[in-house]
Amino acid sequence: MANKKLELERLRERIIKKYYIQKWNEVWFFPKVGKIEGYYGTSKAMLVGSNPSLGSKGYKSLISKKLKWFYDILEKEGYSNAHLTDVIKLRMNNKEFEDFKKNENEVKKQIKILKEEIDIIKPKNILAMGKKAKKILDEYNIPSRQITHYSRVYRFKKDKEKMIKQLREYLWKN
Repeated sequence: MANKKLELERLRERIIKKYYIQKWNEVWFFPKVGKIEGYYGTSKAMLVGSNPSLGSKGYKSLISKKLKWFYDILEKEGYSNAHLTDVIKLRMNNKEFEDFKKNENEVKKQIKILKEEIDIIKPKNILAMGKKAKKILDEYNIPSRQITHYSRVYRFKKDKEKMIKQLREYLWKN
């Protein structure tokens, strides 16, 4: 397990060097908070979002209220060591994300990075958090199951039980 964390750290360093230091793009990784390992999770469960958001007002907190809420659910459900990541590691707003997706060459570079993460983690299950993540994973033939994105569940609490059911069904049973 320590070997996986070391490999993830090396990959993270390469991403930071390439995108932040050399190109001045803001990169972001799910942080380790409390018992939640975030990007450094090494279990056979992998949860993948589309991209790190700036939020509706350009909010750039390390951990938003929505993410803290999601981490609390993961901990309660026993997924503290799940690997949390995004297809695209660059932080951007929705319009920038839509523009970025049009640049197939750049998207392929991000997919290559994601595939390196998959090779390190060797997940039994990949869960796409939301429709945008699922669509990208499908386009690049990365098998996954879709769950409701935590930011939607945070806004519409009625979906909380649905998301928890999806987590239990897709991660525990498979």
